[in-house]
This record gives sequence, structure tokens and C-alpha cells, in this order.
Amino acid sequence: MKVNAPVGAANCLWALGVIYETQGRSQMALSTLEDARSQYMGVKSDLGVAHCLRSLGRLHRTQGSYEAAVSAAEEAKAMYTKLLDQNDIAHTLLLLSLIYYDQGHYSNAYSKVEEAMAIYARRGEKISIAICFGVMGSILFKQRRYDEAHRCAEEAENEFVKLRNREGIADSRRLLGDIYRMKGEYDKACSLLEEAKSRFAQHDNSLNVRLGLADCNSSLGKISRLHGQYDEAIKLLDEARTTYSTIGSRKLDAAECTQEIDLALKARGTCEQAG
Repeated sequence: MKVNAPVGAANCLWALGVIYETQGRSQMALSTLEDARSQYMGVKSDLGVAHCLRSLGRLHRTQGSYEAAVSAAEEAKAMYTKLLDQNDIAHTLLLLSLIYYDQGHYSNAYSKVEEAMAIYARRGEKISIAICFGVMGSILFKQRRYDEAHRCAEEAENEFVKLRNREGIADSRRLLGDIYRMKGEYDKACSLLEEAKSRFAQHDNSLNVRLGLADCNSSLGKISRLHGQYDEAIKLLDEARTTYSTIGSRKLDAAECTQEIDLALKARGTCEQAG
């Protein structure tokens, strides 16, 4: 299949922009994706423009620019709808779910992921269904619906195990560890979180992996503080904060780590004075 030169150049730019995005090189990704979109518009490739818009939506989400993220994702979804591209409609609905999740709009987030899952189920997209279960579990966790979150996390884990998707298994076990942490079952929580951390560490240094490690460190740090292991808590929480602080969508997590570190420092100081 022949691809003309302008389309080929746009394809290369889009792929390069996605690589920069995965590496966390936000400004390079932004400028490259905008260039790709312009080239796709020049050759009247609606599909290429839609792909760039969705990539830009992901990038704006990472930077915490939520209005721009929603705008780009909604525009991409409208274009995919005109093109009758069901799979990319589902991918974009899932992105919108994550954008709403980051903002704490959990009802909207759940509605979008349900829409995405319905499309994936009709198409038999097993790995995408597993991802949706994980997102649903995360939303339910934030809503403190821990039993429902647990069921979704287990569904996700079971599917990822069948598919031998190691990163998916790691993230499912991280979520299960967090659920046990909130239930006060700290031994189970630590076991799952340490296993998830070990699994994440076996992967490349992508943004998702770095965030997975940060989430594990944050949760383990909180447990350590509750158990009076203040030096370990401060170390883990500071590692998580360092990662979160570089990503716009995780600024609130960075602030939460700072609060936890302050609590650990105060508790440690009280212990030292008492000693």
C-alpha cells in the first residue's frame, strides 16, 4: 500500500509526538503534534487530525490543562463519529473518563467509561475491557465504594492475567493494595503494593510506569507513617512527591504527599522529645 509523501510526513510527525508524550517531554510533544495536525489538515486527512486531537487531549490532561483536554477529546470524538470509527470513539470516551476522574467528576467519569466498555464488549476488545474495569475500580475507590471497587479490580486483574499483560497486572494489584489499605488490612495491602512495585520496576521508564511506582510509594509511605516508621514514610513519600510534582495532573497528589511528610516529621519530633 502506497502512502503519498505529505501523508507519510504527517504520520511520522504524529508518531514522534506520541513518543515524546510517552517519554514525558511535554513541550516537544505539543509542538510536534500541532505540526502533525497542521499537515493532516493540509492533506484533508480527517482521521489524522482526529488522532492528533486525541493525542493532544492526553497531553493536556497530563499537564493538568483540563479545559483544553476536554475540548480536544470532544472534537476528536466528533470526528471519529463522522468517520464511523467505533474503536477510536471508545478510546476517546476512555480518555474523557480519565480527564473527568482527575478533576473529581466521578459520575461523569463513570458514565464515559461505561460507554467505552459497551463498545469494547461489542467488538471483543479484551485488553480494553480489562483497562475499563481498572478505571471503574479507581473511580469507585475514590467514591469510597470499596467492595464494588474490589470486584472491578479483581475483574481487571483476572483479564490481565489471562492476557499476560504484566503492566496491567501490576496496576490491578496496586489498586487492590490501596483498597485493603483503606479497609485497614495493612499486611495484605503492603504485600500487594510491594508486589506491584516490583512488577512496575521490571518495565521501561514510561510515564505510566513512573506513576505506578509513585502511587505504590505513596501508599506504602502512608502505611509506614501509621505504623510509626517515620523515616521510611518520609523517604517513600518524598520519592512519590518528586514524581508527582513534574506532572500537572498529579499536583494534588504531590500536595497530599507534602501533608503526609509534615505529619511524619511532627510525629517523629514528638517521639524524639519524649525519648
